[in-house]
Amino acid sequence: MIALARSLTIAAGICAILWSVSVFPVFRLESPLSDAEQRILSVETFNDAQLDAIKGQLPQSPDEHFSVSGSISSAVIRLRLLERELQSAQATDAPGLPAAERAVQDALAKSPTNSYMWLAEYWLKHRRDEPVSDGLQLLDLSYRTGPNEGWIAQRRSPVALSAFASLPKELAQRSLSEFAGLVRSGLDADAANILAGPGWPVREQLLRGLAQLDESDRRRFAHALEAKDLEEDVVVPGLEDRRRHPD
Repeated sequence: MIALARSLTIAAGICAILWSVSVFPVFRLESPLSDAEQRILSVETFNDAQLDAIKGQLPQSPDEHFSVSGSISSAVIRLRLLERELQSAQATDAPGLPAAERAVQDALAKSPTNSYMWLAEYWLKHRRDEPVSDGLQLLDLSYRTGPNEGWIAQRRSPVALSAFASLPKELAQRSLSEFAGLVRSGLDADAANILAGPGWPVREQLLRGLAQLDESDRRRFAHALEAKDLEEDVVVPGLEDRRRHPD
């Protein structure tokens, strides 16, 4: 029995060593990618040299050998690199598009409850000029898997509102509620930018959705609109007398 126990202990030790040897290279590769992912998601500004350095950390081979977190980090980075390409090229000419698509699909295969990846898949579908209606189930999955995550809402709200006219009733209502949630959470600058941008065609509906918020939230948002010189064009519900009686 003692000999058997000793043999099992030795075997377990060997397995642990082999596991460490196999995992360490992957961990060493994924660690800087995770750091870059967090910086990207925090909306840090990068210059071209910094993005090129991050790009150099990505493997040349496919990402399917990554862990779940590594696959998500890779997808986030490839999406950011694609955004840079699209700033100076047509979507169909962006060489990073196939790699971003593969990375997002790999991340979703490993983490099918990742709301941000479903949103990314929806966004990528429109980079291919596919009909909005073909991707609505992807947007719906993003809402279902991450209905109350503020950092995702900051990114999802402008995307959803850009397609508002094509959204079914349930998704349209979610997009309106999400905008109100941004204001409630104090993300007023983001909400003001969204209202002035993709939300402008439906601004009356967005503003009506703020009526149930606390007055302090609505007044704070009104100040954000003033900072963008929009106070003459829109009126926050309940603050109709603001122009006559400013704070």
